[in-house]
Parts: sequence; structure tokens; C-alpha cells
Amino acid sequence: MQTIIVRELKDLWAEIKRRIREGWDFLGTNGGRSSSRVVPAGARVVLQWDDHLKTAVRSAGRPAEDVVRGDRDGRW
Repeated sequence: MQTIIVRELKDLWAEIKRRIREGWDFLGTNGGRSSSRVVPAGARVVLQWDDHLKTAVRSAGRPAEDVVRGDRDGRW
């Protein structure tokens, strides 16, 4: 992990971003103390959930729209 002053991180962002894409990690310091960490993003996971309305809320046989409306009624 590369250590860099936060001010330099801001000033050199284009170069830092290129290195992050290559897999580098950076630890940002401010006043000699760690203040941030910049790492490459992990791969996104897209969930396939075809029946999410049926399984997300126990509806006791009621349509999902009624469950949501009932939940909102108590807050609005």
C-alpha cells in the first residue's frame, strides 16, 4: 500500500486513478495520521431474484401493494 498526503491525492487524482485501476492501494494521511484509504472497487454482484415481491415481506396472502401501503400508513 502506497502512503500519500491527502493534498497530493487531490492534486494528482488523474494519476492516482490510473494506478488504482492497475490494482494499487493508497493510504491517505493528513497531518501525519491516516485519514482515508483508496482501493480498487470489487466486482459488482447483480442478484437475480425473480419473485422478490412474494418473498421479501410475509404478506399473509395479501398483495404486496397492500403490505407496503399498510406500512407507509403508519409513517405518513
